[in-house]
Amino acid sequence: MNNKCDKCNLIIHPSFRGYHKCGYANCPICKDAITYSEYWYHIRLHPGHENDTPPPPKREKSEKQARGEYSKSHDAGTSKNRSLNSSRGFLSQKPVVEIDKEYEVEITEMSRQGEGIARVQGFVVFVKNGKTGQKVKVKVEQVGNRSARARITT
Repeated sequence: MNNKCDKCNLIIHPSFRGYHKCGYANCPICKDAITYSEYWYHIRLHPGHENDTPPPPKREKSEKQARGEYSKSHDAGTSKNRSLNSSRGFLSQKPVVEIDKEYEVEITEMSRQGEGIARVQGFVVFVKNGKTGQKVKVKVEQVGNRSARARITT
């Protein structure tokens, strides 16, 4: 363990967390002095931290946003984007399925959780125990804003 900063040669207290004035920091795990640019590379070398990633960068607010001022053009652009997004299905679209109703669907893909994914008029339906390529009758058990859950009926 190195007690001195390689850059400014000052003694580093082992419990110090953060960055020195010279730009070096203490590794929170082994307390070695490391530069800002090698911080995440160094952290990932420790066992159990191989998949650690830096936090997302902070987004700075514009001066108008900080004061809460918005122009009419800003509001118009936002509503335009919302309508574009909702027409593409990014935001919520109205459910076209109803609870306890049966629908005949074709399962086109699998979800990450292993459920089949089907669509009814573009609306996503997750089918329990569904397999890709199946054409089945399903009964809707749960409906949300963006998707529904269903089970195969016999």
